[in-house]
Amino acid sequence: MLGSGGCGEIWLCTRKEDGNVFAKKKLLRSVDPVDIRRFQHEVRLLARLDHPNIVKVMAFHLQTPPYWYVMPRYDHTLHREIPSLVGDTSRIIPIFTSVLAGIEYAHGEGVIHRDLKPENVLMDEDDDLVITDFGLGRALDPEFTRNTITGFGMGTFLYMAPEQMTDAKNADGRADIYSLGRILFEMFTGRLQTQLTDTSSLDPCIAHLIDKCTQADPQRRYESVGELKHEFFSVMGVAPALSGNRIGSCSLRWSIVGGLAVAAAFVIAKLIG
Repeated sequence: MLGSGGCGEIWLCTRKEDGNVFAKKKLLRSVDPVDIRRFQHEVRLLARLDHPNIVKVMAFHLQTPPYWYVMPRYDHTLHREIPSLVGDTSRIIPIFTSVLAGIEYAHGEGVIHRDLKPENVLMDEDDDLVITDFGLGRALDPEFTRNTITGFGMGTFLYMAPEQMTDAKNADGRADIYSLGRILFEMFTGRLQTQLTDTSSLDPCIAHLIDKCTQADPQRRYESVGELKHEFFSVMGVAPALSGNRIGSCSLRWSIVGGLAVAAAFVIAKLIG
């Protein structure tokens, strides 16, 4: 066993045909029908997504107990890495770029996550990571019904957009953008302690990104992950050489002094409109 929670367990497993090692997520037999529906919903959402930064479903069993699915095994989560990467832009850039790529793809396929947090980012290396746990995810098309997830706690408090607390069913992709802003804030400041997003100690350009992501009013956030990604690259001075959907290389082009000048110009430009 690799880990366990209130509803399920993660087991190390080996495929008989070739001896390759995977992780197997299975529900406990004691779970109620609501948990079963949530698990089935998660697997069906994941099965329709195909992206290097979203966890792959290798096999599954959903019709009768025991319910399970198999995915690649990863070494750790982004949550474990937070203390060692605080403010380290050389690591934050590839990690956050990969997370953005996965969520941008999911939104493009009509799927929102609604529970983004470092614990749901599995990693081997900074440029080898996937987003997992779509149990609270929602498909924005008629093939999937919203009542599949009725009754679940909608998200994790420290990363949850305000509208998820009052009208979770109607939360859209901007709820994920709020969570992305909180994750970026955490990578620059350390593990979250409260819902307050105080960016006063950060460089103005980074603060601008985070503040716009985490506006209480979703209308004032970035309209899309693509827009956030564009400004993230601009602020960080990144010229990514992409290979497929992975970031191949990136460089930070601003020095401490130059970065402050760029930051000031960026914020002034945004204010001017």
